Parts: sequence; C-alpha cells; structure tokens
Amino acid sequence: MALNPKNNINSLEFELPSLENSTDVFKNNLFIRELLPLELFNNNNNKIKPIKITCTNCNYNINSTWPINISNLRNYYKNKHRNLLLEDNLDTISTTSSSNLDISNNTFNTFNSTIRKRASFILFNKIKYRDLLLKYIIANNLPFSIIESPTFNNLINYLKDDLPTISRCTIKRDLDLLYNLEFKKIKTLLNNNNSLFSITLDKWNSSNNIDFLAVTIHFYNNNFNLQSYLIGFETLEDKESYTGTILYSFINNILKEYNIRNKLLAITRDNASPINSLVQEIQDNYNIKYNINIIDIRCTAHNLNLISNSFLNYLFFIPNNIKKFNNIINNLIVENNNYRNLYNKYKDLPNNIRSLITSIKYNYYLKNNFKRLVKEKKK
Repeated sequence: MALNPKNNINSLEFELPSLENSTDVFKNNLFIRELLPLELFNNNNNKIKPIKITCTNCNYNINSTWPINISNLRNYYKNKHRNLLLEDNLDTISTTSSSNLDISNNTFNTFNSTIRKRASFILFNKIKYRDLLLKYIIANNLPFSIIESPTFNNLINYLKDDLPTISRCTIKRDLDLLYNLEFKKIKTLLNNNNSLFSITLDKWNSSNNIDFLAVTIHFYNNNFNLQSYLIGFETLEDKESYTGTILYSFINNILKEYNIRNKLLAITRDNASPINSLVQEIQDNYNIKYNINIIDIRCTAHNLNLISNSFLNYLFFIPNNIKKFNNIINNLIVENNNYRNLYNKYKDLPNNIRSLITSIKYNYYLKNNFKRLVKEKKK
C-alpha cells in the first residue's frame, strides 16, 4: 500500500498530527508548534519541512524537524516554569519519545497509543480548580465546610502545597454564580424551543421534618430529543397549611420565571388533597389567562404504591394488626399445645410476606423476575 503523503516526512504534503494525537506538552498548551514552508529555509538540503516550537509562557522558541524531541521540551518547562506545574511523579511515568516512532502508514495510530490519557504534568488553573472542587462537593452531597476540614486540607496540601486557600463562602458564591448561569441557559433553551412542556410535581417530607416541592419539566427539543430538567425545588414553610392556593403561587412563580406559562401541556402528580386543589386551580386560571386546556395525569407508580400498601394493610401486615395476628396464634397454642412449634413459625409469616412483597416492589431484578413468572403462569 502506498504511503499517505500527509504522513510522509519527505513529502511536501507532510502534516503534523492533530492536537488530539499529540503529546501532553502540546495538548496542554505548554508549547505551540508551526510547520514552516520549505522556502523559508533555502539552506535546507534535506528538503524536510522545519517545525517552529514556541513556549507559551516565555519568548523561548526553537526550530526542529520531525520527529520532535519531546524530552527536551519537558525538561525545559520543568526547569523554567516549575511553579506553573502540577507534577505527577515524573520519575515513574513512562514518556515515550516520538523519536522512537516509525514514520509509516500507522504513524498516527502508534503515536496516539504512546500518549497517556492523563498528562504527566498540566498547567494549574485556579478557576478550574474551584470549578472541580464545587462539582466534587455537589456530586457527593457534601457540606461547604468540608473544604475547611483539616483532613481535607492535609490531602490537598499533600498533592500541591502551594494551592490557594478557598473558603466555604467563596464556594457558596461560586455555586450561586453556577446556578444563575444554568438558569439563564435553561431559560434560553426553553424559550427557543418550539414544543409544549409537561411538568411533574412531587411533594414530600424529609427525615428532619422539612417539606419540599420539586418541579421537573419534560419536553422534546427542536431535534426531537426528549429532555428533562429540574426547574423548581421549593422549601415549604412548616407552619403553613399547604392549600391549593399556596402551592399554586409556588408553581406559578416558577413557570413565570422561565416564561413558559402559556406553553404548559400536562401535569403529572400524586393524589394528595392539596395537589388535587393545586392542579384544579392551575387548570382554571390558565384556561382563562392563556386559553389552554392542561391535561391532568395521575401518577401510575403512586397509584400502584397506594394499592400495594392497601393490600399489605388488609393482610394484617401493619404493626397493630401484626399484634392481633400474634394474639390469635398465642390463643391457638394454648388450645393446642401439641402444635406449638408449628404455630410459632406462623408468627413470622406476616413479616416474611411483607418483606417479600416490599423486595419485589422496590428491587428491579426481583420485580422483573416476578413479572416473568406471572407471564409464564398465564401461558
């Protein structure tokens, strides 16, 4: 097979590898390279295009030929700009030089295979550091105070002892900025979208007795891809009675913020009484103001949950009825002492059945296997 001229160093069509297929010193913008035309170097008897390499943090530049000696560039940067680097155990990292590469049809594949996915050293960026720190806190649901923890700071200082100090107040401000940025981004997306929107409502009480109301929006974007975003997460005052009117003010303000009140198609929700009143109020008011008929969808999963709980309650599987069940068993034991061992086994029956049903209800694997068994039984 003929050699691709773009990969052939002796060809006038020779090109440098893309940045994606380059070593860390170029991918991380420590140096920039430029392939010069032959006419700039008339004394070049080899007829090989020269490469100009320039440091991005000083005036240092050199002319090189392919393959580039990456080791010299690394050593220069380590010596001249060590304060800008995060080192990653350079002594133990294998840094294969491009001089070991053979210029052939698979040049770029070979070149790419020698590149570590993580650079051996990278430029430190304070803004990027704060961004990654904030995302770490959010993703792991950690308090802002974690960054002022001595153990956390010991870990950070071990990695790089001259990292800038960041307070929890700074991180909180970063979170506010990130929220405002994402809010504007989603609002722009929704306002530029041509489809109608549906929302789901979920109100619940946390373990520390705080009430929340979450609002999620669902829609098809202009490329017909289904998308969902959390657009509201409201903390409800525990002293208020959550009437439909009060909840309506929350929902209406959220939809007003995003400027989508006239594009609401449907609401999916549970069967709580305040939610019933809320949906009715939204339907009535939006029909008058925006001439739209909003579809009310009662959540199927919530209905199934109510049905299963009713089933469990009916079968004496709530605590009070379990006591009644145990009393019946104890009376049977008194009347028929010969069957004591058998009756004692019956005492655990409600708990065992409740555990089984709950496992099937909440465990994806068990639920699917239960469905499969039912389907096979029907056949």
